[in-house]
Amino acid sequence: MKIAVVVPTYARPDRLPNCLMGLTHQSRSPDEVLIVVRVGDQATNAIVDQWKNLLHVRVVPVVEPGLIQALNAGLATTDADVVAFTDDDAVARAEWLARIEAAFQDPGVAAVGGRDVIWNASGVDDGAAEALAARLKLSGSRSSVVGRVQRFGRITGNHHAGVGPARNTDILKGVNMAYRRRLVAEVGFDCRLRGTGSQVHNEPSVCLPLRAAGWKIVYDPAVTVDHYPAPRPDEDDRELRDTARVYDSTFNQTLSLWPYLARRWRPVHLVWAITVGTIWSPGLAQIPRHVRRGNLRPWRIMLAAMRARRDAVSLLHNSPPRLAPPTSVQPARGELDPSNKRNCNL
Repeated sequence: MKIAVVVPTYARPDRLPNCLMGLTHQSRSPDEVLIVVRVGDQATNAIVDQWKNLLHVRVVPVVEPGLIQALNAGLATTDADVVAFTDDDAVARAEWLARIEAAFQDPGVAAVGGRDVIWNASGVDDGAAEALAARLKLSGSRSSVVGRVQRFGRITGNHHAGVGPARNTDILKGVNMAYRRRLVAEVGFDCRLRGTGSQVHNEPSVCLPLRAAGWKIVYDPAVTVDHYPAPRPDEDDRELRDTARVYDSTFNQTLSLWPYLARRWRPVHLVWAITVGTIWSPGLAQIPRHVRRGNLRPWRIMLAAMRARRDAVSLLHNSPPRLAPPTSVQPARGELDPSNKRNCNL
């Protein structure tokens, strides 16, 4: 099995060496490392040149800004059986690729991901802020919920706090995910997602079509990277600051999620989104949280989220379909509806 590692990076040459050092220490070495670099980022190119004798590394240049362009460029450049993605501010642990390779021995697995141990100034983020969501249990399971889509469209992340055995899930996290290239190349990361930086909620645009087609998406906490979140140099930083960030985040999530909600659950999703929502896609119940964060005009943020949902659904109904993902013998069972696949040709 040939495994390529794709690392999109832009204007963070101080972080990239630690990421590359982690790849040199793998018990199962990568067959190639593709560093996707925006044209003109000379500092990053200089760093990559220093590592060419230590890793089978090469630069993949991209002109357009945005993570989607970088991810798709990495996919298009390799013929590897498996493509693993990580961030330039993450360091893969020594067994990362070995565990990924072992998981792909199951021919029904399309994607594998794991925990990103988030390090901040005070130590490890243990997920305390998501404690309530983490206490939700899947039927018959003692493991916390990670990367699942509830029937009415609420997404539970918790990838950084997952513990327990490997299990099937719906969505992986971009800092730690790997795919069978032949499958993900058929789907691609959705080029309609908004933003020119990290373009948050890009993962569902690949995971949900594969999941709905019956392929397994595996989350294994033992497939681990250490994540040291760095400032983002582009327009979408990690803080909730203004309506533009809320609009892009909500638009991307809705565009990726809506086609895979069963039709009978879509009205429920809209009611939940308007009355409750999340901190990044707020409904009425989130307004006090925004006020506590210092957002003195929370209504503007909520209206931005509502406009984003409307615009995403409108685009889905009026744009040509994307390529349908390859199907398995047995259709997916559970929360996602495979009957409505709308993708965009890349």
